[in-house]
Amino acid sequence: MSQDTSYLPSCIPIPLPEEELREVTEKARDWAIMHGAAMRSKANFSEDSINFAPFVLLPTTFPRKEFEKAVDVQLVLNELMHKVAYNREFLTTTLKETIQVDEFTANLFKIYETVEDEGVAQPLSLGMVRNDLMLESSCSSTDKPHKHDLPFCGWKQVEFNTIASGFGWLGPRVALGMLRSDYMIQSEPANSVKQVEINTVASSFGGIATIISRLNRFVLQELGHLDKFENLPANDALAGLCRGMLEAWKIYNNPKAVILFVIEDVTYNICDQRFHEFKIAELNPSVKVIRRTLTQIGDRASLNPDKELIIDNYVVAVIYFRAGYEPGHYPTQKEWSARLLMERSRAIKSPSIQYHLAGTKKVQQALSKSGAVEMFLNEAKRSRRSKIYLPVYMAWILTSSAIRLFKWPSMIPRGLC
Repeated sequence: MSQDTSYLPSCIPIPLPEEELREVTEKARDWAIMHGAAMRSKANFSEDSINFAPFVLLPTTFPRKEFEKAVDVQLVLNELMHKVAYNREFLTTTLKETIQVDEFTANLFKIYETVEDEGVAQPLSLGMVRNDLMLESSCSSTDKPHKHDLPFCGWKQVEFNTIASGFGWLGPRVALGMLRSDYMIQSEPANSVKQVEINTVASSFGGIATIISRLNRFVLQELGHLDKFENLPANDALAGLCRGMLEAWKIYNNPKAVILFVIEDVTYNICDQRFHEFKIAELNPSVKVIRRTLTQIGDRASLNPDKELIIDNYVVAVIYFRAGYEPGHYPTQKEWSARLLMERSRAIKSPSIQYHLAGTKKVQQALSKSGAVEMFLNEAKRSRRSKIYLPVYMAWILTSSAIRLFKWPSMIPRGLC
């Protein structure tokens, strides 16, 4: 590795002796398979077989102060995303150019306008939020490095997802949020946490992440490092996710209603999805989870006069989207009609169409502009948020601005090159 490359070191000395490494690697792979840290192969797909999910054998050292800093700012970001999602003027103004050139976003926006004009049937949203951060590994000349042995200055936030895990907050148009944060290394010089991406659909691994945390403990135990356990933070993401869905189910107030998982035609990440389903059954055995594709919903679902979503004689209380976040999930108009039907219903959705649009990259870019969040957050919260946010640059290849951008790459912040 180059001397200029910054990285977080392992929590134990490496390299390991070759035989010890071989043995613990074999055990870790088998442990992962046996405990469900696995998925189906895309190259050799079979419903009857799974492979272990890729994982890092040893946990890395990580600055506690920065971890706690990221946790502290999370609620501010959740509040911001919720208020953005339910500000029609902001979403409309921000996306007016995007919907002219992007068919997928335009179709989502049509659904949004339809349900807003008709009157939103369900004011409660289930926000499942993931916040991705990067830990910078170099400091500007004016920065004061933290007092530790690791080569970093602070956090960089690289993604914000409203489908993931954890727990959230209740707001005006009430949102029940479930949160997860992911962390990466980054070399952009600035002494703060910075958010550089928001994504409100398409995060996963809430279940498998919980398993990997336990796998870390198993590997350290095998290597005789029980003393490291006290520095491994608890990861109960799966239970947090499922309790959030069950809370939404409870609020819907129909003991016979089900939770609907909207899935792809072919599911590769089956273990992660099933973990959610089975955990719900463990936490509340009276709640049934059903799985349907957008096509199946388009064929078999309907609304009753009370705007309840009915499919296969089940009333749906909560809709959890594990599909519907990319154009390929809508091959025909039937799938788009299914999405509109769900958004028109009283079912509590995760995400709602409002949250889905709030996570578009164009909205993220708008929020990175100076003064953009003043209508959503008070001064104290803006100050906390400003310490973790990076500007976002849109690269429109056919514009003169983009030509200048690519001609003079020094204009691009180093972390975005």
